[in-house]
Amino acid sequence: MIPQQSRETPRPKWRLPSGLIRRTLMLTLMGLPVLSLSVFARAPLPGKPSGTALPNRAGAASAPVAAGIGQTAKGLSFRDVKGKPYTLADLSGSKATVFLFIGTECPIANGYTPRIRNMGRSFQRQGVRTFAVYSNRNETKAQVLRHAMERDLPFPIVKDETGDLARRLGAKFTPEAIVLDSSGAVRYRGRIDDSKESVKVTRADLRDAIAAILAGKPVARPETKAFGCAIALAEPKASAKPAVALAPKVTFAKDIAPILQQNCQSCHRPGEVGPMSLMTYEQASAFAQGIKAATQRKSMPPWHAAEGHGEFENDRSLSDEQIRLIAEWADTGAPLGNPKDLPAPVQFPRGWQLGEPDRVYHSPEPYAVAADGPDVYRNYVLPTGFDEDMYVTAVEVRPDKKAIVHHVIAYIDDKPDGKGRSLEWDAKDPGPGYTSSGAGINFDPSGMLGGWAPGNEPRFLPDGVAIKLPKGSRIVLQVHYHKNGVATRDQTRIGVHFAKKPVRKLTFPYPIANGNMVIPAGAKDHRVEARGNAPLDVHAFAVMPHMHTLGRRMKVTATKPDGTAVPLVYVPKWDFRWQNTYTYKEPVALPRGTKVLVEAWYDNSADNPHNPNTPPKEVRWGEQTTDEMILAYIWVTVDAENLSITPRTVEKQASLRP
Repeated sequence: MIPQQSRETPRPKWRLPSGLIRRTLMLTLMGLPVLSLSVFARAPLPGKPSGTALPNRAGAASAPVAAGIGQTAKGLSFRDVKGKPYTLADLSGSKATVFLFIGTECPIANGYTPRIRNMGRSFQRQGVRTFAVYSNRNETKAQVLRHAMERDLPFPIVKDETGDLARRLGAKFTPEAIVLDSSGAVRYRGRIDDSKESVKVTRADLRDAIAAILAGKPVARPETKAFGCAIALAEPKASAKPAVALAPKVTFAKDIAPILQQNCQSCHRPGEVGPMSLMTYEQASAFAQGIKAATQRKSMPPWHAAEGHGEFENDRSLSDEQIRLIAEWADTGAPLGNPKDLPAPVQFPRGWQLGEPDRVYHSPEPYAVAADGPDVYRNYVLPTGFDEDMYVTAVEVRPDKKAIVHHVIAYIDDKPDGKGRSLEWDAKDPGPGYTSSGAGINFDPSGMLGGWAPGNEPRFLPDGVAIKLPKGSRIVLQVHYHKNGVATRDQTRIGVHFAKKPVRKLTFPYPIANGNMVIPAGAKDHRVEARGNAPLDVHAFAVMPHMHTLGRRMKVTATKPDGTAVPLVYVPKWDFRWQNTYTYKEPVALPRGTKVLVEAWYDNSADNPHNPNTPPKEVRWGEQTTDEMILAYIWVTVDAENLSITPRTVEKQASLRP
């Protein structure tokens, strides 16, 4: 048995609001962002396109002019992947023809494929011809065929090698739809509908356009703003007398590759969570405009803490100068530059990044995830199998299907069998695990181990610091699935490392919250605050703000007994889909009597596109995502705590591996 601590310091008991149930998202300092698989190609709000096609480089021939609404798409000629040729005359036998521009690596377009597939079958029954068109220059024919086959697209597939089809029809994004009538005139161009999430669609623009054309009526909205990923077209053939191009000031080799290596490639590489690889010039240049758009709005890399409000070791934000360089590179045609300037490729680790864990846990069988529909929060109950307390120094989560795993949180249920709520919920739901709303795991956990999200880099706790895993406890592994258009099965794993050296301190999060919060209906910038006090001397080494979909911004500030103000974190642009745990470069001392103020602002108006209530209604504290929270978790150790816990020997640890 592990000897008990020689001296136990009482835990601080910061006052919590009445009825507070800590079943909300929690990540340890070992976790990073939480949220949807938004990437460089993340869709803007309808009406705010994320970028445009790359400009022609100097010396390129003039591209074909796109037909306007009501104009005939002259010169239209293409072949499908089977080699069958088509001209404008060949399409005249159809009541209408739909060109759906999609891409193999665009997450927005991939999310649309179930809708695209169903629409194509529906259109066919109505005498409407449909083509799926792949126009990105970086997509090979083999990739296109595999993508179309995986997604069971039931209509002809076109690999637009030269980009001529996209240019003549005016397509700039994936997904985007262009509809011709039986005479070959363009009758509709734009988005498929008004939401990348099928359950939130309110305007079916493409279906409405088809219905109008078939009824012989004008299309009410013949042109809408498409949103998604900018199409990277192949360059037109060079003209006979190319213009002389000046040497570019900003190049991929000298300026952009180092930025991508440092901030992007950990996710955007083969086998990782990023939907497109950015490891080479060919790969990155195809998404130059998307990278520019995402970095300018600072949605990528996913880092939301403002400068000057805490110094964090996991800061992966870009400087203003780096953002400017990316924009100039994209706008000057994404030049390669001198290949000799390229930095050496980064060698990323494979498999378990912290080495072989002492114990690996996963669900007894894979879980089936549908191709389309709302996100799923599945909770897997995993018995730890220990008859004594264990002390964890690191956890590493390995998602099975990274394309659909949005984030993972590992909770602890230490109640004995027969009283553990996780077992109760698991028994009610067939299949592996059980489903919850996403704001928690349906009961109050006794603790947590850590988590994973895109960009997460697992790390060991400092020497002598650990998280307690009580004997007989169960890990409840919550996996957030974000569907991507393909039905699949997932069996995510979590690897646990146990302490090999004496444990002197335990770490845990202190929540500061206000369970009495009320946000009036229609309030556009409503302020709520929560306060806490440190009853003991502690050191904080991570902080995690938490709100729901009405949140706009949050600030956490500590004021020491001597009046010194210490900014802990400020998130000026809250995004529920990307919730970071911010780890300090150096632990922050919070002496006894330190007051912590959490300030949060909310938009409960009809102008908030993320407002779950239409019309807006009064919102209070609650665990559902349609409710709200003001909550900041501060991860601390107690200064006076000096445990004397001797862990299992290395030899005995090895015997625990399954």
